Amino acid sequence: SREDDGKCTHQVDFYFQQQAVIICEGHYTSRPELAVNIDLNICLLSNKQELLNRKIDRVKQYRSPQKAIDYFWSVDVPSFKYHFSRFSKGIDLLIDNSDFTKPILAKETVISEWTDHNSIPSDFNLLANSKQDLFQGIFNNSSPSSTLGFDDFESILDFSDDLSILLKDCLGYSLQDCESDLVSRILDLVSIYNNSSPKAKLEIISNSAVYDEYYRVLPHSLAVVYRKNSFRLNLIFYATETSSSIIFSWKGGTYNLLKGQVNTSIEDAPKDDSYQLTQISNLLSSSLANTEKINLIAPTDFMVPEFIKSSDLPTNKIYIGLEQKITLFPEILKCFLTSAESFLIQRFAKYSEIEFYSMILCSSGYQVSSSFNYLFALNLSSQRLRDGFKVWSWRNCSRSLAFSKAHELHDSYLQ
Repeated sequence: SREDDGKCTHQVDFYFQQQAVIICEGHYTSRPELAVNIDLNICLLSNKQELLNRKIDRVKQYRSPQKAIDYFWSVDVPSFKYHFSRFSKGIDLLIDNSDFTKPILAKETVISEWTDHNSIPSDFNLLANSKQDLFQGIFNNSSPSSTLGFDDFESILDFSDDLSILLKDCLGYSLQDCESDLVSRILDLVSIYNNSSPKAKLEIISNSAVYDEYYRVLPHSLAVVYRKNSFRLNLIFYATETSSSIIFSWKGGTYNLLKGQVNTSIEDAPKDDSYQLTQISNLLSSSLANTEKINLIAPTDFMVPEFIKSSDLPTNKIYIGLEQKITLFPEILKCFLTSAESFLIQRFAKYSEIEFYSMILCSSGYQVSSSFNYLFALNLSSQRLRDGFKVWSWRNCSRSLAFSKAHELHDSYLQ
């Protein structure tokens, strides 16, 4: 409601009959959480000048032409470009509606006008020493009341530094010098953070130390949920031999923050305070290319979905093993994101992990579904394959990625 500060305060009861056709309006329907449940997702595009003319005419009763122009270029256009850069692959049909009396299939020219990467604020690679710049880059000037404040952001970076020190202590010394195992010390570190921050809490989703605790080697991955009031931020702290990184994922986007490496040597080394920030986004540019082969990222050889088998395209199979015993999920995620045409199948021990990684993939623009302990994610340009995935998901997967009481009970037995 415009009169109630944009809040959803109206309630309507609908009674549907069989074979009813439901039409949903709004470009947010291309978000993966919704798109996978929509039979046909249509996006109406137009040239910007035509849209501006329509807006001026539409709001003339309550907004002056100049205010409409300012709002269009400062809010409407950046907002849609940002959305389009992330969720364009959730669209089944692009229509050029510049002449609404004669709409036509959108040509590449009108699509490229909305995918000009030089002007999309989300498509960036930021090198920075300023934490304030990083904060603005990740949260896009959003209101601190709806996300988190700069102090909260700094506390997450401090936690990452403390985790790096802990890894150095545990991995750089002999077993005789370790008073407790890495799993226990990470639990203690999270507990210290939660006790020092009454409103914000960290919740561990997965900790790779349970897989290679005895060998005490990098890489190491820690997945946690940060909660403050109603705001949720998914975080992955990942350390390798050469670098460390943090994935920040929320409804406004998913970002990878690359830091210096974890020093596992006994000798002290100078601290590197430089950062590199990159957005993880499912850009439309790759969907304009021809699909030549499919990269199937799966635990075993026999897990090939029917819609891929019937595609007649060559399949490059990448085996990752069960759960995260062979390859940690951040590496699997990197493989999925950097393989232009790929389909991911990953098994997780806990349903909370499926919910966690599904949210990260959805925020990045990738369509996902799940069945029991398996997560499926799609990064394919072919409309036929995307349609095939949608139908296959309806037949074989859960229609909701919500974390239920039954899932919570299942996970509690695994703690």
